[in-house]
Amino acid sequence: YYAEAYEAKGMYLEKIGQKEEAYKMYFQAMDVNPNLGFSLQKAIVMAQALGKTEEVRLSLERSAAFLPDNLEVFQALNKLK
Repeated sequence: YYAEAYEAKGMYLEKIGQKEEAYKMYFQAMDVNPNLGFSLQKAIVMAQALGKTEEVRLSLERSAAFLPDNLEVFQALNKLK
């Protein structure tokens, strides 16, 4: 349940305007559990806004290698191209 905690903290931080810290929490949630679609999408959107797209792309590629049947991971990777 660590991923869900990171996701919730990211939502809170984003709400209070701490975008960089929120991104870190979404990224951490995505890294722990790439099956969390919300965190995956938020990490991508925020990464693009913060100029950290490469960091997310590398994490998604790593996830794709371990979760070859996870369609959300491959869709997310496609959005970054």
